Amino acid sequence: MRGIRDIERKIEQVESKALVTEKTEQSESQPAEMTEAQIAKGYVAAVRVLLLEDGDPPLELPG
Repeated sequence: MRGIRDIERKIEQVESKALVTEKTEQSESQPAEMTEAQIAKGYVAAVRVLLLEDGDPPLELPG
């Protein structure tokens, strides 16, 4: 689950950078990086749902 959160943070960084760029440049075309981030966001959401399907993570970590 930690790896998923790292990917989500990277996606958030790309989205925030794209919003700043969009406001300054006033361009209507969506950069490829933003499109990739949106696709990755969908995959991350799907993986998170599958891992938590029964409400618990699939592995019981010791400790």
